[in-house]
Amino acid sequence: LRTSPCKTMVASTAALVGITALLVPPVVEQSREIAAALPVLIPQWEAALQRVIGGIPGLRDLLPAGDEAVVGMAVAELQKLGATLLPRLVGTFQLAIDLIAVLVMALYVALHPQVYRDLIVSLTPPRHRAATQEVLDAIAETLRAWTVAQLLVMVILALLTWIGLVALQVPYALAFGIFTGLVAIVPFFGTFVSTLLPALFVLPSEGGGVQALLVILLGTVIH
Repeated sequence: LRTSPCKTMVASTAALVGITALLVPPVVEQSREIAAALPVLIPQWEAALQRVIGGIPGLRDLLPAGDEAVVGMAVAELQKLGATLLPRLVGTFQLAIDLIAVLVMALYVALHPQVYRDLIVSLTPPRHRAATQEVLDAIAETLRAWTVAQLLVMVILALLTWIGLVALQVPYALAFGIFTGLVAIVPFFGTFVSTLLPALFVLPSEGGGVQALLVILLGTVIH
Protein backbone atom coordinates (compact mmCIF):
# COMPACT_ATOMS: atom_id res chain seq x y z
CA LEU A 1 0.00 0.00 0.00
CA ARG A 2 1.25 3.45 -0.88
CA THR A 3 1.16 6.24 1.67
CA SER A 4 1.82 9.93 1.09
CA PRO A 5 4.99 11.48 2.52
CA CYS A 6 2.83 13.71 4.73
CA LYS A 7 1.02 10.72 6.30
CA THR A 8 4.33 8.93 6.78
CA MET A 9 5.82 11.96 8.53
CA VAL A 10 2.77 12.32 10.78
CA ALA A 11 2.89 8.63 11.73
CA SER A 12 6.63 8.77 12.38
CA THR A 13 6.26 11.91 14.47
CA ALA A 14 3.42 10.37 16.48
CA ALA A 15 5.49 7.26 17.15
CA LEU A 16 8.49 9.37 18.18
CA VAL A 17 6.36 11.48 20.53
CA GLY A 18 4.86 8.35 22.10
CA ILE A 19 8.24 6.74 22.70
CA THR A 20 9.62 10.01 24.07
CA ALA A 21 6.69 10.43 26.44
CA LEU A 22 7.27 6.88 27.69
CA LEU A 23 11.02 7.12 28.21
CA VAL A 24 11.67 10.75 29.17
CA PRO A 25 10.10 10.80 32.68
CA PRO A 26 12.13 7.87 34.11
CA VAL A 27 15.30 9.04 32.36
CA VAL A 28 14.86 12.58 33.76
CA GLU A 29 14.26 11.16 37.24
CA GLN A 30 17.34 8.95 37.06
CA SER A 31 19.41 11.86 35.71
CA ARG A 32 18.39 13.94 38.72
CA GLU A 33 19.37 11.11 41.04
CA ILE A 34 22.76 10.85 39.28
CA ALA A 35 23.35 14.59 39.75
CA ALA A 36 22.36 14.35 43.43
CA ALA A 37 24.67 11.36 43.98
CA LEU A 38 27.76 12.97 42.42
CA PRO A 39 28.82 14.99 45.52
CA VAL A 40 28.89 11.74 47.51
CA LEU A 41 30.47 9.63 44.80
CA ILE A 42 33.36 11.95 43.88
CA PRO A 43 35.19 11.52 47.23
CA GLN A 44 34.61 7.76 46.98
CA TRP A 45 36.11 7.75 43.49
CA GLU A 46 39.03 9.72 44.90
CA ALA A 47 39.62 7.16 47.64
CA ALA A 48 39.31 4.21 45.26
CA LEU A 49 41.69 5.79 42.78
CA GLN A 50 44.22 6.60 45.48
CA ARG A 51 44.08 2.99 46.71
CA VAL A 52 44.65 1.66 43.20
CA ILE A 53 47.52 4.05 42.49
CA GLY A 54 49.02 3.50 45.93
CA GLY A 55 49.30 -0.20 45.22
CA ILE A 56 51.24 0.31 41.99
CA PRO A 57 54.81 1.54 42.64
CA GLY A 58 55.25 3.05 39.19
CA LEU A 59 52.10 5.16 39.50
CA ARG A 60 52.35 6.48 43.06
CA ASP A 61 53.65 9.85 41.94
CA LEU A 62 51.16 10.20 39.09
CA LEU A 63 48.68 12.24 41.11
CA PRO A 64 49.40 14.85 43.77
CA ALA A 65 48.72 13.90 47.36
CA GLY A 66 45.50 14.92 49.08
CA ASP A 67 41.84 14.07 49.27
CA GLU A 68 40.90 16.32 46.34
CA ALA A 69 43.64 15.36 43.88
CA VAL A 70 41.48 14.28 40.98
CA VAL A 71 38.90 16.99 41.65
CA GLY A 72 41.66 19.60 41.71
CA MET A 73 43.00 18.39 38.39
CA ALA A 74 39.49 18.47 36.93
CA VAL A 75 38.95 22.04 38.17
CA ALA A 76 42.28 23.11 36.66
CA GLU A 77 41.26 21.64 33.33
CA LEU A 78 37.88 23.38 33.53
CA GLN A 79 39.64 26.69 34.17
CA LYS A 80 41.73 26.17 31.05
CA LEU A 81 38.59 25.32 29.15
CA GLY A 82 36.89 28.50 30.38
CA ALA A 83 39.32 30.66 28.44
CA THR A 84 38.03 29.22 25.18
CA LEU A 85 34.45 28.70 26.29
CA LEU A 86 32.93 31.80 24.64
CA PRO A 87 34.28 31.03 21.13
CA ARG A 88 33.04 27.48 21.50
CA LEU A 89 29.60 28.65 22.61
CA VAL A 90 29.41 30.95 19.57
CA GLY A 91 30.43 28.06 17.35
CA THR A 92 27.84 25.81 18.99
CA PHE A 93 25.14 28.45 18.49
CA GLN A 94 26.07 28.75 14.82
CA LEU A 95 25.98 24.96 14.50
CA ALA A 96 22.51 24.86 16.08
CA ILE A 97 21.25 27.43 13.58
CA ASP A 98 22.71 25.44 10.71
CA LEU A 99 21.14 22.22 11.98
CA ILE A 100 17.71 23.86 12.30
CA ALA A 101 18.01 25.25 8.78
CA VAL A 102 18.98 21.84 7.43
CA LEU A 103 16.08 20.23 9.31
CA VAL A 104 13.55 22.69 7.89
CA MET A 105 14.85 22.18 4.36
CA ALA A 106 14.82 18.42 4.87
CA LEU A 107 11.16 18.55 5.93
CA TYR A 108 10.23 20.51 2.81
CA VAL A 109 12.12 18.08 0.61
CA ALA A 110 10.56 15.08 2.36
CA LEU A 111 7.04 16.41 1.80
CA HIS A 112 7.48 16.85 -1.97
CA PRO A 113 10.66 15.02 -3.02
CA GLN A 114 9.70 14.62 -6.67
CA VAL A 115 9.35 18.38 -7.16
CA TYR A 116 12.94 19.04 -6.09
CA ARG A 117 14.22 15.99 -7.91
CA ASP A 118 12.62 17.17 -11.14
CA LEU A 119 14.02 20.68 -10.57
CA ILE A 120 17.59 19.35 -10.24
CA VAL A 121 17.20 17.16 -13.29
CA SER A 122 15.79 20.05 -15.34
CA LEU A 123 18.81 22.21 -14.48
CA THR A 124 21.23 19.72 -16.04
CA PRO A 125 21.92 19.48 -19.77
CA PRO A 126 19.51 17.11 -21.54
CA ARG A 127 22.23 14.60 -22.42
CA HIS A 128 23.20 14.26 -18.71
CA ARG A 129 19.70 14.01 -17.25
CA ALA A 130 19.61 10.22 -17.24
CA ALA A 131 22.93 10.12 -15.38
CA THR A 132 21.68 12.81 -12.97
CA GLN A 133 18.60 10.73 -12.22
CA GLU A 134 20.79 7.70 -11.49
CA VAL A 135 23.04 9.74 -9.19
CA LEU A 136 20.04 11.10 -7.28
CA ASP A 137 18.63 7.60 -6.90
CA ALA A 138 21.98 6.33 -5.60
CA ILE A 139 22.27 9.23 -3.13
CA ALA A 140 18.75 8.66 -1.84
CA GLU A 141 19.31 4.93 -1.41
CA THR A 142 22.64 5.41 0.37
CA LEU A 143 21.31 8.12 2.68
CA ARG A 144 18.23 6.07 3.49
CA ALA A 145 20.30 2.98 4.25
CA TRP A 146 22.76 4.92 6.44
CA THR A 147 19.96 6.60 8.41
CA VAL A 148 18.10 3.35 9.06
CA ALA A 149 21.33 1.55 9.98
CA GLN A 150 22.44 4.32 12.37
CA LEU A 151 19.07 4.42 14.10
CA LEU A 152 19.04 0.63 14.35
CA VAL A 153 22.51 0.62 15.90
CA MET A 154 21.49 3.28 18.44
CA VAL A 155 18.38 1.35 19.46
CA ILE A 156 20.23 -1.98 19.74
CA LEU A 157 23.07 -0.45 21.78
CA ALA A 158 20.62 1.26 24.13
CA LEU A 159 18.53 -1.87 24.60
CA LEU A 160 21.44 -4.28 25.13
CA THR A 161 23.23 -1.86 27.47
CA TRP A 162 20.08 -1.38 29.56
CA ILE A 163 19.48 -5.14 29.83
CA GLY A 164 23.14 -5.84 30.64
CA LEU A 165 23.36 -3.13 33.29
CA VAL A 166 20.15 -4.36 34.92
CA ALA A 167 21.62 -7.87 35.01
CA LEU A 168 24.80 -6.49 36.64
CA GLN A 169 22.68 -4.50 39.12
CA VAL A 170 24.10 -1.15 38.04
CA PRO A 171 22.08 1.85 39.29
CA TYR A 172 20.37 4.15 36.79
CA ALA A 173 20.53 1.44 34.12
CA LEU A 174 17.82 3.00 31.93
CA ALA A 175 19.49 6.43 31.90
CA PHE A 176 22.85 4.89 31.02
CA GLY A 177 21.23 2.74 28.33
CA ILE A 178 19.56 5.74 26.67
CA PHE A 179 22.80 7.71 26.98
CA THR A 180 24.72 4.89 25.29
CA GLY A 181 22.31 4.87 22.38
CA LEU A 182 22.43 8.64 21.93
CA VAL A 183 26.22 9.00 22.01
CA ALA A 184 26.70 6.06 19.65
CA ILE A 185 26.60 8.56 16.81
CA VAL A 186 29.92 10.03 18.09
CA PRO A 187 32.72 7.69 16.96
CA PHE A 188 35.20 6.38 19.56
CA PHE A 189 34.56 9.07 22.19
CA GLY A 190 30.91 8.10 22.60
CA THR A 191 31.83 4.45 23.04
CA PHE A 192 34.53 5.29 25.59
CA VAL A 193 32.35 7.57 27.74
CA SER A 194 29.24 5.38 27.66
CA THR A 195 31.30 2.35 28.74
CA LEU A 196 33.34 4.08 31.45
CA LEU A 197 30.59 6.16 33.10
CA PRO A 198 28.42 3.33 34.51
CA ALA A 199 31.59 1.55 35.68
CA LEU A 200 32.46 4.58 37.83
CA PHE A 201 29.09 4.41 39.57
CA VAL A 202 29.66 0.84 40.81
CA LEU A 203 33.34 1.33 41.70
CA PRO A 204 32.80 2.63 45.28
CA SER A 205 30.53 -0.28 46.30
CA GLU A 206 31.75 -3.46 47.98
CA GLY A 207 33.36 -5.62 45.33
CA GLY A 208 33.04 -2.63 43.01
CA GLY A 209 36.34 -3.28 41.28
CA VAL A 210 35.18 -6.61 39.88
CA GLN A 211 31.75 -5.20 39.03
CA ALA A 212 33.31 -2.21 37.28
CA LEU A 213 35.47 -4.54 35.19
CA LEU A 214 32.35 -6.52 34.27
CA VAL A 215 30.57 -3.30 33.23
CA ILE A 216 33.54 -2.31 31.05
CA LEU A 217 33.64 -5.80 29.55
CA LEU A 218 29.89 -5.61 28.89
CA GLY A 219 30.23 -2.28 27.08
CA THR A 220 33.18 -3.54 25.05
CA VAL A 221 31.37 -6.70 23.95
CA ILE A 222 28.14 -4.85 23.09
CA HIS A 223 29.90 -2.21 21.02
